[in-house]
Formats: sequence, structure tokens, C-alpha cells
Amino acid sequence: MNKNNYSSLSSIVYDFTKPPGTNSDGDIEFYKSYLLPLEGKILEAGVGNGRMSIPLLKYGLSVDGIDISKEMLDIYKYNLDKQKLSGKIINMNLKEYVSDNYYEAIIMPTGSVCMIEEVEDLKIILNNFYKSLSNNGFILIDFIYPTTFKPGSYHKTNIQLDSENSIELNINHKSIDWSKQVAYSTNQYIQFQNGKEIKTEIQNFNLRWYSENEIKMLAEKAGYKSIELIKNYNKKRVLNLNTITLFAKK
Repeated sequence: MNKNNYSSLSSIVYDFTKPPGTNSDGDIEFYKSYLLPLEGKILEAGVGNGRMSIPLLKYGLSVDGIDISKEMLDIYKYNLDKQKLSGKIINMNLKEYVSDNYYEAIIMPTGSVCMIEEVEDLKIILNNFYKSLSNNGFILIDFIYPTTFKPGSYHKTNIQLDSENSIELNINHKSIDWSKQVAYSTNQYIQFQNGKEIKTEIQNFNLRWYSENEIKMLAEKAGYKSIELIKNYNKKRVLNLNTITLFAKK
């Protein structure tokens, strides 16, 4: 059983439902507005299948991608080759990766940071990002909120990959711990080939959220300056708080 990590079936489903270039509430255009002026290296933390990084590479930006999931990175490499693009691929835990004074920007979109359940781990990662930034380099990190999470709810979806293969996804929103600020879910992936079940994966999916004050304090303690918190990618018409993006400079 995997916890907050993408194995083979979950990676296949993610890539099928969110292929490279898929906008999540307009995040690609938002990130592009910050990144297009840059000429140096950019790091995407939690690069996944390249949903965000491949469009950025197409714009001519230089993007390295890091992820702990080898299965996701295999798909990312395939997607890069398919688009005839190249980018550095790093299979490593963010707690262990530092590249001194190297990146003009480090990005972590779509709430990947909320999969880091332990605050101490996030502190280490923010420090690593700080060390890895060039002078006046910046971070852009999306923190998401469980606004649509309903404890006890259950969702079943069938993803038809091709004429022979499909994956059934069962999502169980189990509970919310308000004191720990964690929403707990279990995702079950069942692969079928010609109607016959051939593989099953279980993924414990726990999402940790942070208050505005917590985000600011974490950034300040890591040494960042010019800290800004941007709500819902500056979309004024979105009433619920879905996303806070942390912008901060070294």
C-alpha cells in the first residue's frame, strides 16, 4: 500500500486524465507570467508526467524536473520524447536534493506540497530550495484546501484506456482531522484487460493544508524575503479559497 506516492496504475490514470498542457484552474498561464522573462534554469518539484513542465519547455524555458516516483518519471520521459523535447530528469526525494545557487526559480504547482504531511519535512525542503536558488531567485508553491472534501463520500470512475484496457478508480474520502489539518482518503485502482481483473493498487492519499500565517512563517524562517500570498491565481470571481500560491525571493 502506497502513501502519497504514485505507483504504476495511479501514474497511468493521472497521465490519461491530466496529460501535458492540461490547465488546472488556469495555473499554466499564471506560472507562465512569472517564468517567461527568465533565461536561467527552473526546477519543477513534483514534476509528475510533465503536465506543467512540457508547456514551459515548449515556450523555450529551461526546466529540470524532480520527482520521487520512478513510475511518473518514466511517463514524463515518454511524454518528452513524444514531443521531441529534452529536460533533465531527477529521481530523488526533495529532502535530499540541493543544487547550490543554481536555479532562477523553483516551482511546485497543483498542491504537490500538501502531500508532504510532516511540517518538519517541509521545513527541510524549503531550506533546500533556498540553498538551490540563485541570488534573487524565487519560489512559486501552490497550497490547496479541501473545499470540496466530504468525509464519508465515495466516488467510482471507470477510465477506458483503449479497446482492451481500463482502470476502475474508487475514491473513499474517509475523514478530516481538523487539529492536524489533514484530509484522509484511500484510492483503489483496479486494472482490467478484456474485462478480466489483472492488477490492483491501493493508495493512501493524505493532504495537509496550511493557514496563511503558517505559510508566511515557514517562508520567513527559511530566510525568504518579498513574501506574497496569491489567492486563486488572482481570479477575483472565484469565491471559495481553493489555492494560495506562495511567491518568495532569496
